Amino acid sequence: MSDFRGYLIVTDLDGTFFGPHTARIERNIEAVKRFLDGGGVFTIATGRYSDVVRDALPDVGELVNAPVIGCNGAQLFDFDTGETIAERPLGPEAGPALDLILENYPGCGIRISCPGGFLTSRENYESSPMLIRDLSRVSEERVTFLPRSRWEELKWYKIVVRAPADKIEMLRADLNRLFPGEFSLSKSGMTYFEIQSRGTDKSVHLEYLRNYAEKTSGRPVTLVAAGDYENDVAMLKSADIGVCPANATEEAKKAAKYCFCANTEGLMADIVDFIEKRGNVL
Repeated sequence: MSDFRGYLIVTDLDGTFFGPHTARIERNIEAVKRFLDGGGVFTIATGRYSDVVRDALPDVGELVNAPVIGCNGAQLFDFDTGETIAERPLGPEAGPALDLILENYPGCGIRISCPGGFLTSRENYESSPMLIRDLSRVSEERVTFLPRSRWEELKWYKIVVRAPADKIEMLRADLNRLFPGEFSLSKSGMTYFEIQSRGTDKSVHLEYLRNYAEKTSGRPVTLVAAGDYENDVAMLKSADIGVCPANATEEAKKAAKYCFCANTEGLMADIVDFIEKRGNVL
């Protein structure tokens, strides 16, 4: 058995660990189990919040042995204890930005990630085919419909805007002009635009995970991060080793040190094989 102690792998899910439509890649699963058996530390950094991670990956508790970064850094969650360790929710400044979208970008779907589920209004839901498609994949108990006047009753981890790519770029420009520096803005797909509290991204909890892994391993660790899109760039740059799949965006490829196989072919397996062959030379 290979010795993977001294390595921490943190991976994105969609477009990186999963295949299309959250397809499970068995080559990845086998490689992760081999990595864990060899003493490695493995976890996830995703735009999904903790409950939806488990929906997409029911055996997540068996595949990770460190806390999981959820909502692009707005949540750090421990599947062993079922507790949120840290969170970076949006503050009151998000209300005016949200109202700008509702007033000036009709037809854009808005879903807010909150502890335990998604928040939107019936009116917004019914006006957006993209949002209807998104939420049709989620169990009913995970979706809360409230009029806009009541949205502040819940905690907001992030605002996700579903719109055509050209509208997203117009919206990004408006937010940067009207609310300069107030939010972290990123795309997680061509038609997915995400608004979070200032300074929040997938890199913010990496040092916590490094310390966690070093305590677990009893030695310094090399942190390997994997991702494919704009919302992964900060994590790829902050890791000791950034890795992207062949299907990654050009921005992610520039941020990564290595580019391996496409996500459909088992990127985690390529990473584990590479660590195994290179040892501490990475």
